[in-house]
Formats: sequence, structure tokens, C-alpha cells
Amino acid sequence: MADTRSLAQLGASTSDAARLAARGVRTAADLMRTDLLDVADALRASVPEASRALCRVAKAVAPAASDAASLRKKDASGHLPTKLSPLDEAMRGGLPARAITELAGPAGAGKTQMCFALLLSAALPIRHGGKERCAVYVDAERKFSAKRVAEMARAWTGGTMHESDVQVTLARMRVVPPPERVEDMAPLLLGLEQMMIEDRVAVVVMDSVAVLMRGDASHRHDVLGAQASALRHLAESFDVPVVVTNQVVGGGASVGSHQPFGAIASEGGEAEVAAALGVRWAHAVHTRLTLSRTTTCRCLTVAKSPCLPPLRFSFRITIAGLVFHPSDGAKMPPL
Repeated sequence: MADTRSLAQLGASTSDAARLAARGVRTAADLMRTDLLDVADALRASVPEASRALCRVAKAVAPAASDAASLRKKDASGHLPTKLSPLDEAMRGGLPARAITELAGPAGAGKTQMCFALLLSAALPIRHGGKERCAVYVDAERKFSAKRVAEMARAWTGGTMHESDVQVTLARMRVVPPPERVEDMAPLLLGLEQMMIEDRVAVVVMDSVAVLMRGDASHRHDVLGAQASALRHLAESFDVPVVVTNQVVGGGASVGSHQPFGAIASEGGEAEVAAALGVRWAHAVHTRLTLSRTTTCRCLTVAKSPCLPPLRFSFRITIAGLVFHPSDGAKMPPL
């Protein structure tokens, strides 16, 4: 996201900040978009002096570099377990922090059930296998069910979880109602950032990212790009996984794009549907898990990951949520 800190916050003198403000340059982002000669003129400085001023601001707002060893150590502790052991093992501990993970699939495939499991993984007490932290759920399709989440919590603990622990776990979940219009998404995302600052949030879940992209397409791509940028900002700034669900489309039609991207293969290997929202959104996604079902089975596929080959697991949905078949190992999907 563009840096909106004022120039005074970044160390500019009062007089320099006032001169630049008179030209409409008030933030670091404004300054980075301003021509060097215009900056020199506004500051009444030479071009080399203006260039040095620009470099100082650029250095202040640029992300700090990290060494690979510290990143490796951070990665080892930053994952959120899905509680699906074969998947967590393959993904080195669960869903990665500082990235967007997408759950794509048709209605009824199990996406929302998996979202509920992630909320529990974050909010359950440590003694019950959770992180004992808050979780945010943007209920864009109004599917949240506290009753179902409580049922899953009891099932995860073999019925031994005390009712007071269930209530405390539910109290750690922040359920955010959906905006009524696409234009209201920006204030909602700003509100999420404030929530992240105030609470110890371990995961942000948006179910679903595509629901507001229906209808008028006049500003859809701009809104989608801003939404992807804001979600990435939350993930990276607060060191948490951001999880979104997405719909699928087929027959060449898509939600938010005329060109489907991220095909989900059928059992025979022929692409029948694709994740919605098109190429622009697909490039914002770090990891994509696709959920599908037929009359005989349900499958979860690691369709996109920077560190894994495509993998497929079969599962069923029980009182405890998604459960992999005990004898089913990871399989390569047909090519």
C-alpha cells in the first residue's frame, strides 16, 4: 500500500513540509510521485539537494531487508495449523503467515467448514491445541454459525471441553458483517487494520472474496486490486495468514473477469471450472487450495504453492469438520 505518512513524520522541517504542501505534496507517496525538478523548485534547492531529500524519504519508507536465516526461523513458527495432519505436514506446519491463501470451490464443497476450523485453530485454548488468540471472520455471505463452530470445538476435544472454554473461544472470534456495496469495502478494510492493532489476531478470514464483485463492472478491477493490496498489507504487517474463499466458474463466464484463471480439474483431468475473479486476482494469491466433490468423494487439492508440487487428498465432512480418509496419502492430481 502507498505510504501515507506525512513528510513531517518522516523528518522534514516545518518550512520544507509547508513549501511542499503548497504544491499538494503532503505524504511520502505524494513526494515519490513528484518530478525531481518540481521538488527542487518547491524547496528552493538545487537538484542534487532535492535528490538527496528524495533519497532520505525513500530510505525511510522502503521495507527493511531481512536475512534468509531469520526468515527461515520466522517461517517455522508463523504457520497456522489446519488440523488436517497430512496437509499440515506437507505445508510445513499449516497455512503460511504474511500471505493470502485462497480456498476455491463450488457451493457445498466444504470451504466454509474449513474456515470454521481455522477460526478454532487460532482461538482455542493452548491446552486444547489452539493459539489462544483472536480470529477475524468477514462474513460476506452471512454463513457464520456460532452453533456449528461450538459443535466442532466440542468434537475436536472429544467432548471434554468445558462450556466456559467454548464461550471464551467464541468470544475471541470477531465476526464482521459484509458491506452493502463494493464502495464500502475500503472502510471495512481500514476497520480490520484497527482491529488487528487492538487485538491479538492470529488469522483473518474473508468468506467470500467474490460476493461483492457481482453486478456493475465499471470499477470492479480497481476495487479488486485495492482489496488484494489491502489484504496483503494486513498479512505482511501483522504477520498472520489471510484466508479468502472464492467461487468457481465454468463455461467461459467468470465473476469479475471474462477469462477464468486457475482451472480445477475433474477426476478425469479435464478442466471443468476455474477460480473466479481472473488473472489479476490470481497473482495476488500465494497459496490456492481447491475443494471439489463428486457423487462419490470430496477432494482437497494444493493447486498453487511456491514450495509444494500439486497434491490431492480425499476427505469427508463430519461433526468435527473436514477429516481426511485415514488410508489416503497425498496424491498427485492427474495432469
